[in-house]
Amino acid sequence: AVIGGGGFQKVDIAMHNDEMYAFYIDGAQGDSGTVKKFDGSGWIDLGGAGFTPDDIDNPSMVIDDNGVIFVAFSVKTGFIIIFEYMLTRYKKLG
Repeated sequence: AVIGGGGFQKVDIAMHNDEMYAFYIDGAQGDSGTVKKFDGSGWIDLGGAGFTPDDIDNPSMVIDDNGVIFVAFSVKTGFIIIFEYMLTRYKKLG
């Protein structure tokens, strides 16, 4: 299945309970991060497209045993930022 409408780069994929998730740099959203879940027929946004700051790099994602999604990425200032996805939105950690 095709993810996004084009213009994306650097993707990280994770599985949880036989469900596939992708976190990627979304060119259509100013090179910010987007997470999508494959619902069996197509990809749906989780928490809205482009929820991170613009111009991220090195997207990484992990899903814990409880299904909580954590995403991490670097920004131009050299910092690493981590977000946690709970229910319907992302919360910045730290």
